[in-house]
Amino acid sequence: MQKRSLNIFVAIVAILLLECGTSGGGNIKEQTLEGTIVVVGNAPFEYLALQTEKGQVYRLEYSKEIEQTLSTHQGRKVLLHIQWVQHDTEGTRARVMSVQLL
Repeated sequence: MQKRSLNIFVAIVAILLLECGTSGGGNIKEQTLEGTIVVVGNAPFEYLALQTEKGQVYRLEYSKEIEQTLSTHQGRKVLLHIQWVQHDTEGTRARVMSVQLL
């Protein structure tokens, strides 16, 4: 009886750990976007975004290195490898993983 209870407990813990470990990763979708780097808003609330040929504008998240590349190439067409990231209060943003100038 004690061994069976232990086995059930171990099984439940294993299932919970597997679910917790995979649930966050399933929400991140990677893709490539092509468009023009634009600045949206006014200082001090401005931010860099990608505007597609269809007119969609996506707010971007990036590292300091990528920020420098994006800032110096405002108005240029780029190909961005991104991950979609969901924020509770700020909505969905595109996290830039790499930049290719076109």
